[in-house]
Amino acid sequence: MDSILRLNEFFVEGGKQDLSHVLLHITEPSTPEEAEKGYFFALCEVNNADAVFIKKLQEMIDRAENEYYEIPTDEEKDSFEAVLEKLNSEAFTLEKARGDLHCIVGAIRPGEIVFSFFGNPHLLLFYKNRLGGYEKMDLIRGNGEDVDAANDEGLFSQIIQGKLSANDYLFAGTPHLIDFFSHDRLEKIITTRSALQSAQHLEKVLGELKNGYSFGGLIINLFQPDANDATIKKTRPATQQGASNASLQKLFRREDDTANTLSPSIFPTLNNFKGILDEQLTGDDLSQKSELSSKQPTEIMSSHLSTRLQNSRRRPQNENLGDRLAPILAKIWLILKIIGQLLLRFLILIYAFFYNLVRAVALLFIIVFNYNNRRATIIENWRQSWRGFKENIRHLPLMTKFMLFGSIILALGFIFSIIYLRHRQSVLAADLDFTNSLQDLKDRRSSVENALIYKNDELAFTEFKTARDLLKKLSCDSTGRQPACDEITKQLNDLGTKLRKVLPLNTTVLANFPTLPSATNGLVKIKNKLIAYSSATSTLFVYDVMNGDTKTILTYPSISGFSEADVPKENDYILFLYDTNKLMQLKPNDLSTKLVEISFPTKKSTLGSFVIYNRRLYTLDTLTGTIFRHDPISTGFSQGSEWLKDKSVSVSDGTDLGIDGDLFVSKANGEIARFTKGIRQPFSLSGLDPALGAGARIWTYADIPYLYILDPQNKRLIIFEKNGHLIGQLVSDSLKNPTGMVIDPSTKTVYLLDSGKLLKAPLAQ
Repeated sequence: MDSILRLNEFFVEGGKQDLSHVLLHITEPSTPEEAEKGYFFALCEVNNADAVFIKKLQEMIDRAENEYYEIPTDEEKDSFEAVLEKLNSEAFTLEKARGDLHCIVGAIRPGEIVFSFFGNPHLLLFYKNRLGGYEKMDLIRGNGEDVDAANDEGLFSQIIQGKLSANDYLFAGTPHLIDFFSHDRLEKIITTRSALQSAQHLEKVLGELKNGYSFGGLIINLFQPDANDATIKKTRPATQQGASNASLQKLFRREDDTANTLSPSIFPTLNNFKGILDEQLTGDDLSQKSELSSKQPTEIMSSHLSTRLQNSRRRPQNENLGDRLAPILAKIWLILKIIGQLLLRFLILIYAFFYNLVRAVALLFIIVFNYNNRRATIIENWRQSWRGFKENIRHLPLMTKFMLFGSIILALGFIFSIIYLRHRQSVLAADLDFTNSLQDLKDRRSSVENALIYKNDELAFTEFKTARDLLKKLSCDSTGRQPACDEITKQLNDLGTKLRKVLPLNTTVLANFPTLPSATNGLVKIKNKLIAYSSATSTLFVYDVMNGDTKTILTYPSISGFSEADVPKENDYILFLYDTNKLMQLKPNDLSTKLVEISFPTKKSTLGSFVIYNRRLYTLDTLTGTIFRHDPISTGFSQGSEWLKDKSVSVSDGTDLGIDGDLFVSKANGEIARFTKGIRQPFSLSGLDPALGAGARIWTYADIPYLYILDPQNKRLIIFEKNGHLIGQLVSDSLKNPTGMVIDPSTKTVYLLDSGKLLKAPLAQ
């Protein structure tokens, strides 16, 4: 009795196509000629692929199925080999898409099986040995070749061919299946059950995983029934919902072979299995090839079986090139005719429009200028046309009038309804956009709050800036949105105040210098005296902190004003800068003044600032873009030497200096640069909002843990740690243009010079 080919599939859809997608495709021949080529099948798993990759792969499999049955088999090249060559030639289309591919493509012919693979699918043969027990053979990895090396040679670089013997099992499965079923467990499941029960068991277990991966496979068994068993007919189950998008089938017929395993004589990767596939097809076998597989005893349990349609998917053998091109040319001609007609109508419409436009302009010209006295004639023609139109309307039947006016009303109603719907859609879209933006703002606000809780100031500041930008784009002009906008604005403002560490600066007016010019002013303190100076006068304004007395000091009439001043730590003199590079000294005891000497290694120099540290003078020369160090001498200070060692660094835009051993330079662009022994160090101010403005004044000293910065542009006093971490921003509504600053660490007090007023405020730290 003929052997019965049992083919059973299992298929589990993981639900996450972008993670894993399985394509299962089996095609049944429909003619005696095609029956000789058997059943074409493909089993592929695609991981981490987009829709473009899956679509291209499906199209390639569909074309391969058609070409397998349409390409004639000759002595030199088998049709399956020709199909693989075409698949390899089309592989470049998959390289442009994204995906991880594992695939088996093959054909089950009467008496044999031929296939090729790519990636890491699983193909196992379970066959009986001489003792009647089952053994397993890995047809892909068990042949001693490197699978990865074979994959590097091409998409389908090798063909494997062989036979099945009675009661043998052939198992094909996708790669991830082996993570849950080892080869030994598969052997135990498949060889102790029927093919149907094995497939149902695997599908049930894999379906309960729900890990997002898809699984698929085939179990093929060449069953030898007893002589008393009835012939089993081929059946097809109904297609299941949720199956693979590919047209998949699972049905094929095999003849009984005497070999135990796949044939090594044809199969280049199974050359070690000599003598297994020695039998050839007999004349009876060849006669059976002429019959359709549907007449052979076969058991099919597959929801992915499709029958090949000859009329729609196969062209006649004798079809020539002209017959193939005829319908294409006919369609092209039809398209060209339609395009020509549309173009002609469009040109006629354009002609009519411009003709009537020119005619209307000409008539208006005649009416305005009464050309050839034709104004009355044209107006009378228009009146007659209007009277004729009204007369025609009056003589229309009553029903026609109702239909005409009803049509006009319906048309107007239709137009207004479209306008209303469009307006409504735009309103709903705007409301949805507002709702989404508002929710995004709330999420950003929560992110800022969480970052502040965990003291991640950098993340909090980044999220706050994003939320502030979103708030600027929020549309609050519609009715009903303003309360929500006001609420989120208030919350963000409060959060910004907390994030920016804004603190009040409670100022008290100590003195008013009405004669102090409004030009660039500065403030310096020596012992118990505060001295204000200006770049527009040589007069100094003195305030005694102990008794509150004020007075002025007249210095040298030849000096136009002072731009900088500094006091050494010893508090024994004040040094003033005038005329860009000259110095004057003031003694605190008798308030006497004298000019001191200083020289520079360059012919010209313009000092933007200077600072005294350990009796040495450090000057910032904006003309040469460098910093000089001057040692003290009896008449003043020696010729300066360049302190900056890195010649590529320039401080020509520097505005002020602060020193504590390291030198801090404030720049016109709001940047603070830090130098150690003449070498610039990485340094930045974190968490500052808004950014530091131009003309900032800076102060610190060796025994002071903070860096104090007066920002006149933004009217605030900023306190930083020396690593750039923000401590606080002191602001006051009373400040107008603060230009001078003195920090008294002993009393935790700051003195400010603001528009001719001397102010005092406590330092809140």
